[in-house]
Amino acid sequence: MNKPIVLVVNDDGVTAPGIKALQEALAPYANIWVVAPERERSASGMALTVHNPIRFSAIADQWYSVTGTPVDCVFMAFDQILPSRPDWVITGINRGGNLGSDTLYSGTVAAAHEAALRGVRTMAVSCEAIHSEDSKKSSDGLYYETAGLVAAQLFESRDELNLPLGKILNVNVPSVPAT
Repeated sequence: MNKPIVLVVNDDGVTAPGIKALQEALAPYANIWVVAPERERSASGMALTVHNPIRFSAIADQWYSVTGTPVDCVFMAFDQILPSRPDWVITGINRGGNLGSDTLYSGTVAAAHEAALRGVRTMAVSCEAIHSEDSKKSSDGLYYETAGLVAAQLFESRDELNLPLGKILNVNVPSVPAT
């Protein structure tokens, strides 16, 4: 059986530690394609690039950098990069939570929203800071691996979740060590 195609997008940029943790956590369960902004585009919401050309470049196998916003990344992935329509779009792992009004500004949630508008099941994953001292945290102080593990477990049980098309599962994971 072929693995499902999953598009991974974020708003923290293509080199952010959260996107790498998400890609690694999902790799056993899916054919992962990463398409992310070339630089941080946090709080960009549903912004689209309309007055400048958007360019993408491959930085590794199935890993692409885009000059635009997270929503631009979804457009480029669907229309230019992916070999076929993805089965899921999973965004993040965002640095910081996306709750309440933050979801209106978040590029991570916006990318998930754009995919949902295109009729794809989506999950937005964020990692919220909890104060603790530990050498296993990333350079910015978050346990992205824990959020990745939660995302992978949810994805693995996607059939039981029965998420309707056009809906977003917004997952906020506290930054704590995985147990």
